[in-house]
Amino acid sequence: MAQVNSKVHKLCIEAKDYADCLVINNKKDAVLSKDEWAKSLTNANSQL
Repeated sequence: MAQVNSKVHKLCIEAKDYADCLVINNKKDAVLSKDEWAKSLTNANSQL
């Protein structure tokens, strides 16, 4: 079982889509702010 970075977990615990939040933030070197997360999710959804 993979370990989740505690900073990423704290950020993502309130996200509507916890799993996607983990995936996006684990690909980044730095944890996204809530505003950056919302923007990246909006951009990802618009590409579907």
